[in-house]
Amino acid sequence: MAPSSKIRQRLARLMDLRRAELHLRWDDVAETGRTSVATLRRIRNTDVEITADNEVAIEDGLDWARGSVARILAGDDPIPHPAHEPVDPVERAWDALRKAYEAERADSGPDPAWALLRRGIAKITELAEQRRERHAERERRETG
Repeated sequence: MAPSSKIRQRLARLMDLRRAELHLRWDDVAETGRTSVATLRRIRNTDVEITADNEVAIEDGLDWARGSVARILAGDDPIPHPAHEPVDPVERAWDALRKAYEAERADSGPDPAWALLRRGIAKITELAEQRRERHAERERRETG
């Protein structure tokens, strides 16, 4: 049985609220969820079937726990991931590189290749901070 229009409207509203809360654009959500902006738009604006792949894409893109879309369609609330998990793809890349660097450094000590990696991590961190600043500035302009 297909979800009612009111439930689908609620899903669309919760998706948009979560996207705004995370300071993301729909293309950011699509990229993180490994889907297209068009698919997300169809899910939000029509009664197109939501496949299991679509659910995973929405949940990954909006940093919701597995099962959150099903919960919304059942009338419950989504479950966000813990705040410590990075949402931004740049932050995810930084986190993965930092963990790899720390593990290797603990195993083998200083190495020129890892010094290069450390500089890469610093650059990624800088880019993530610039992105957060752009999002904050955009939000200030939109709300101010």
